[in-house]
Amino acid sequence: MKYLNHEAHVDEGWMSVSVANDTRHVSCFVMALPKPRKHFVRFSYARGRSAFCKRHDEAFSHLGGIPRRIWYASSSLALATEHDRFMAQRSLQTYAFRRGFEARFAHPHQPSWPGRAERILRRVSRIATSRHWTSLEELNRGIRAYLLSGKTGVAASRGGSPQAAVGERRQAHG
Repeated sequence: MKYLNHEAHVDEGWMSVSVANDTRHVSCFVMALPKPRKHFVRFSYARGRSAFCKRHDEAFSHLGGIPRRIWYASSSLALATEHDRFMAQRSLQTYAFRRGFEARFAHPHQPSWPGRAERILRRVSRIATSRHWTSLEELNRGIRAYLLSGKTGVAASRGGSPQAAVGERRQAHG
């Protein structure tokens, strides 16, 4: 995989959403490249370090390469409980070394430094929690359409026009 000469911002959050007439807990992983204004957003039922690393691999594939440096919001390390945050950072540093990027962590007193990812996470969580979804796939498609629609202030991450995305969203929601 090629390396990108960009920095990325990562954040992850958990929320309860209505999926298939049931309230489910899902994680939302966001990786944003601020300079070319690309991003990757994925909702998943999976939690833990292996799922967190898998979302990274999916994001690298989606964005077309591995950023040279990734900044993590302090909240994105929720993959670990408070008492083993150090071990989680160490585990992530090992993963970063293997993938060839530099992992940086926002200082706890500046938790919003990777703000682009946090802003995207806030926007998509409002949409995700305000609707009823038939499946997790529909949730991911609906959020992608929302981000592509241009109503968010977040640029589309690749291909497709906002008009096509709105059409996709209308088809998805009937």
